[in-house]
Amino acid sequence: MRSKEDADPIFTEADVRAYADLRVGAGDRALPLAGPVSGDLAGLPPLLVQVGANEVLLDDAVRSAGRAGADGVEVTLEVGPGLPHVFQHHYGRLEEADAALDRAARFLTARLSAGRPDPGRLAPVR
Repeated sequence: MRSKEDADPIFTEADVRAYADLRVGAGDRALPLAGPVSGDLAGLPPLLVQVGANEVLLDDAVRSAGRAGADGVEVTLEVGPGLPHVFQHHYGRLEEADAALDRAARFLTARLSAGRPDPGRLAPVR
């Protein structure tokens, strides 16, 4: 968090810690429900993780993707060079945002259509 703090226009280390306090309170941040880095991710559907290289959450995103992969989850990690947190929000104004959302749409379409039954193989409704 500290190495990206000057590059991230949205979050600081203090912001992340404040959000963690809201989520966990006085609880143990190492508990699985506190976040994806410490939880068991086995059984999750395929994941697409998109993160900007200029955000304080970069290392958490990379570690979470690594944890998912280690737990047997299909995971795709995309790190956008020079991009801030939630860069996708700038769709229509930032080519990288448009491209990232297009990739996310293709990712979802491929995974969702893979689970869809073939209409030609369905029994007719009577």
